[in-house]
Amino acid sequence: MVLTSQQSLPVGRDNGFDKTKQKELIEKYRLVEEMRQEIQAEVEEIRDAILEVEDSSEQKIVDLSTIFDFPPTNSGITKEFCDRNKGNIPVYGCSKSGESVLGYIKENMEGVKYYSDCLTWNRNGSVGHFFFRNGLFSTNEIIELL
Repeated sequence: MVLTSQQSLPVGRDNGFDKTKQKELIEKYRLVEEMRQEIQAEVEEIRDAILEVEDSSEQKIVDLSTIFDFPPTNSGITKEFCDRNKGNIPVYGCSKSGESVLGYIKENMEGVKYYSDCLTWNRNGSVGHFFFRNGLFSTNEIIELL
């Protein structure tokens, strides 16, 4: 509910404030807010869920670098670096949210590696969170790319 200097309030037949109706509306608003919070908690629980799939086949542990060529990552890109080199390119760090960024930097900066349209995952902080990044972006050294 957005409050402004003027609000529409329920009135009765005598044009006086209908306090009973106001209390009903307040209770409905509280109920909707409680439901909204419960749904948000469920969304967070689903987002943080770890899914395990049983597989009885024979397996071995393999270093992924023997299968994939991982591109080198940037070293030393921090929030302060982003603040000094403001631009339009997002720089992702380790976070639970795919939208969180360290900041935005300029395009085509010397010594900075840029990537586009690839899978990233956190190697530090919120370890194990995977995100597909669309468009041009950069990262720091605690993100792995594929």
